[in-house]
Formats: sequence, structure tokens, C-alpha cells
Amino acid sequence: MSDMITAQVTHLSTNAANITVGLIAGFVILGGVVTALGRSRLEGSYKARSGGAQGQGANDQASPDRTFMRSWLAISLVGGLLIFSAVSFQLDDTTLRSSLLGGVIASAGAATAFYFASKSADQARQDILNASVPTTATPNLIGHTKSEVNAALAGTPLYLDAAPTAAGDDWVALSQDPQPNQQTPTGSRVHVAFAGKVPDLSNQTFAAAQTLLNGLNLVLAAKPSGYATNWIAQGDQIPVAGSAPTADRTVTVTFQQPPPQQPPPPQPQPQPQP
Repeated sequence: MSDMITAQVTHLSTNAANITVGLIAGFVILGGVVTALGRSRLEGSYKARSGGAQGQGANDQASPDRTFMRSWLAISLVGGLLIFSAVSFQLDDTTLRSSLLGGVIASAGAATAFYFASKSADQARQDILNASVPTTATPNLIGHTKSEVNAALAGTPLYLDAAPTAAGDDWVALSQDPQPNQQTPTGSRVHVAFAGKVPDLSNQTFAAAQTLLNGLNLVLAAKPSGYATNWIAQGDQIPVAGSAPTADRTVTVTFQQPPPQQPPPPQPQPQPQP
């Protein structure tokens, strides 16, 4: 009996090639999802990571994106080569398998070196920028009037960006960006939100009270529900008149339906002359 000759497999079938491409594409997508979830879990959301960098340049805020791309690229590169290496065992070509396995090892090392080298380069560039641009600590402006805020910033190389721009000198600062004591580049603008002191809304209609509060950058919270614009504000309001505004700028006022108007008394009829 003659020896059986086994055909040598030198290439993948169409179905095997399609499956291989699908596996690689799926792994790349899965790698991106896993990278995003892992970074979000370990380092917090993008907003949380970039929130402390406001006012320090656009490079700081772009850094999380670049780091994410580095991680995704490294995982996709190594994973794709692993899939190629596994598929190569379906072929009768030991040279190809050896080349792919060697490529996996070299790529894993290159990806690791690329990740840490580029990350260190980003940090080095940021350190150089921080050293070349002088910074100053932002003073605590919250709770101070606009006049006091202007006086505090006058002694620093920072500038005021007030919201609203028509804020009065006696309006109170409710929030600021950058935050107090944060190192801010010289010449930056400090964004401060102001609101006026709480006015006395007694005997004001709902429409008049809302207009008055809007002009002071305050928010009206009326009770009870079902009020009409002609209802009258009672004496109880929170905060009381003359108080500094709260952080949420809300003024709670109780309204009451106005009493019905009484008809005018009848006029006496003139008596006929005899």
C-alpha cells in the first residue's frame, strides 16, 4: 500500500479569513471599551480628571485623550498579533509561525516602551510649560461683594470676568473658576458669578417679584402650587429681606390669592325739591 500524501495547507480558506478579520475587528473594539471602562473606574471620568486643570491651558485637558489612545493602540497591536499567531497554527508553515511569534514579543515590548516613553514625554513637556509660565494662587472670592473682589484681584496679576456683566458693586460672589488657592497662569481671567442681596417682596405680585429677582440674578421659588401671576406675596420669605443670596440663588416666597374686590357703595339719590 502506498503511503498517503497529505496536502500542505499554505493559505486560509475564505471563511477562515473572514473569521480572522472579524476576530481582530472585534478585539480592537473590545479593547477600546475595556480601556475606557478601566480608565473611568481607576482615574475617574474625563470631567473629573480635567476639572482641576481649568485655566492651565488646553494641553492639560487633551492629555487624558492622548493617554487613552496610547492604551488602546498598545492593546490592539498586541491582541491583533496574538490572533494572527493563533491562526498561523492552521498553516503548515513553521517559518511564518516563528516570525509571527517573534513579532508578538517585539511588538509587546515596543508598545510598552512607547506607552511609557510618550507618557513621560507629555509630563516633561507639561513640566517645562509650568516652569516657563509663572503662576499665582487664586484668592478666595466667594462671599465677598464685587467691590471687595475687585480690590482683592487688584493686588494680583489676575483679571475679573463677572457674570452677569451688569452686576452691582454690592452684589455677592457665589462661585468662582479657577477655585480658591488654585495655581493659575499669570494674566488669566477669574470667572465669578454674582447675585444681589435678597429684596423685600412683601405685597408684590408674582409677576413683579419674578421681574425683581431676575434683575438681581436670583431665582423665584413660589408656593403653593397653582398660583397665578396676580397673587400677592406674603411677609414670609426665605432668605429674609436684606440677606446675602444662597449658593443656589433661590428665594422661596409664599403667595396668596388677592381678596375679591368689593363693589363700591351705592351713592345716595338726590331728594326731589318740594
